[in-house]
Amino acid sequence: MTDFKRVVSFEQARRQFVHRFTMEHVPGWSRNPMNDGQFYAPQFKTDREWYDAHRFPGDEGLSVREEHSESISPETWPVGRYLSEPFSPEKAVPVSEVIISSADAEDFRLVLSGKLEPESIAKAQGNNFSQEFLDIMPSQEGLKTKIVDAFIYGNDKQPDMELSVFERAVLNAPEPEVKAKAPSPSPEI
Repeated sequence: MTDFKRVVSFEQARRQFVHRFTMEHVPGWSRNPMNDGQFYAPQFKTDREWYDAHRFPGDEGLSVREEHSESISPETWPVGRYLSEPFSPEKAVPVSEVIISSADAEDFRLVLSGKLEPESIAKAQGNNFSQEFLDIMPSQEGLKTKIVDAFIYGNDKQPDMELSVFERAVLNAPEPEVKAKAPSPSPEI
C-alpha cells in the first residue's frame, strides 16, 4: 500500500510506460546485449509489482511535468540481474526458495528444483526438519523458515537442491512408492 495519493491508475501507467521490463512485459530494447555481451533481466515479476514500486507523474509528490516515473522501492530481479541470452517468459521455471534464519547465524538459502506443495511448505515453516539437517545448521536457536516463489532461468541460475531430495532428506518425507509393472501377457503357443 502506498503512503501517497495515486492519480495515475495501473492501466494508465501500463499504457504510458512501455519501456518497463517485467516477466509479463518484455520491451524490444531488452533483446540487445550490453557491452559485455550479457542481457538485462526483468526488474519485476509482474506489471502490478512494477506499478506498486513506482510513483508516476501526477501522483502526490511527483510533478505532472516529470517525464519519468520514480522508484519508491527496489527492483526484485526475479531471475537475477543479468542473463546470457535475451529473456523469454517461456524459459522461466517457477521454483521455491527456502530461507532459514536463526538468531545468531547468517540466513541459509536453498533454491529448489521445483515448487513445494502446501503440505511441504507447512512442514518447512513449522521447522519440522530431519535431525540430520538440523545437525548441519550452524545454530538452531530461534529458527524461522520462509518459503518464497522464485524462478530459475536457463543456465544462468541453477537450483541448489532437487525438490525430492529436500522433501526426503530435510523434511523426512517418505520415499515415493514404486509401482510394480504388471506382467506382460505371455504369448500363446
